[in-house]
Amino acid sequence: MKKLLKLSVVVLTATVVALFAASCSGKNKLKSAYDDVIATYGASPCIMISGDLSYISIDTNPYNLDDYFNNSYMNYIKALNSKLGMPDYVYQEMITTSAIQGKQSETINGIKVTWSYHPDNGLEIIYVIA
Repeated sequence: MKKLLKLSVVVLTATVVALFAASCSGKNKLKSAYDDVIATYGASPCIMISGDLSYISIDTNPYNLDDYFNNSYMNYIKALNSKLGMPDYVYQEMITTSAIQGKQSETINGIKVTWSYHPDNGLEIIYVIA
């Protein structure tokens, strides 16, 4: 009886550890991609990761300035898409989205990416674990 109880505790502990690791792995995927992009291009006001690591946002006009465009911010989008395994068509869809189309989204490789464009606010993107 004691051996069965010990075995049950071991199995339960292993299950809890496995579930915890699985739940954290998605967040680590975002953090890892974010860290790689920052290591390549440096910190920028256009990209941020949430404090709880549940999402990454990119804003190509972070200060909402009139007629503002910084081409280097597009590198952050391309790099993050690549790190997260997004196919090239997603970037193409992002940069050709118009304000009238509203919010767009795709779910690929366990990541949901949502974006919208407005001439006054630029391209705004959010990546979350699906």
